[in-house]
Amino acid sequence: MRQAEDLAFQDLLQRARSATLTEHDVATLNSCTTENRVANGETPPERAIIRLNRVREEVNLVHLQAFAEKRSQKIYLFPARHDAPTATNLDNLTLLRTIYHVGEEGYLKGPGFFAFTKGMPIMLQQNTNTYAGLVNGMRGSAEEVILDASFVLCTAPLMCVLVRPAHDHNLSFSNVPDGLVPVFPVQMSGRIPNIPGLSFYRHQVPLTLGFAFTDYKSQGSTFTTLILDLLFGKQRGVDQHGKWTSINVQLGRVKTHPGSGCENRLYLKTFHLALTRISRLNSPDLRL
Repeated sequence: MRQAEDLAFQDLLQRARSATLTEHDVATLNSCTTENRVANGETPPERAIIRLNRVREEVNLVHLQAFAEKRSQKIYLFPARHDAPTATNLDNLTLLRTIYHVGEEGYLKGPGFFAFTKGMPIMLQQNTNTYAGLVNGMRGSAEEVILDASFVLCTAPLMCVLVRPAHDHNLSFSNVPDGLVPVFPVQMSGRIPNIPGLSFYRHQVPLTLGFAFTDYKSQGSTFTTLILDLLFGKQRGVDQHGKWTSINVQLGRVKTHPGSGCENRLYLKTFHLALTRISRLNSPDLRL
């Protein structure tokens, strides 16, 4: 159990799971917002849960820029290769520009442009080798890239990315440094928004930046410090049960109670759960 050394946090999580959070629990969590922690001179961690994919992609790029600047490194952009649709009246330049702007959505598990700087955290977005542990949600760091030599563009498509998985493995590849495994581009299908029936194929590595990830992708992971996203505004398709599930998944990723005084604690990106809303979260419909 992640919280084995923090009995108080175990109790808080149990109350969250049974939808019986107290006013003291909410006050404790609200005292741990990122704004409050920064005001106390603390530095937030690099990792964060972001519930919306669109926001997650933006947050990842912001963190990547700070990561590269801190290490005095450049960021390289590698374009995906696309099989563009032909049954369209759009000119080729407009079509290509539109396709590259389609983000990681649906069956698209890789970006139009893969941003790379050495050592950046990554997350694998689909199974590529289950035997080796290269599965959907695997975390690690991107260490090197190998370019596809058949292209001569300044920003050439990738042949593969050499990844150092966070888990132990016994794989070895010729001409690849010890501990690294290659992740190759795969074909993925996508659709252009607002143009019904217009689909395309993208050839890209199924990797995404690993600074921020959704609550769904965080399941099964354990962190010592982590920023959580617990502010639920007006979002279509998210009911009270969905909010309850997300809160429990996010709070359960860290080891220690936010008020325990331990050094490794969670940071909350936003948790402004008004006390008047506790009764709704504690309704019988949300209890196990």
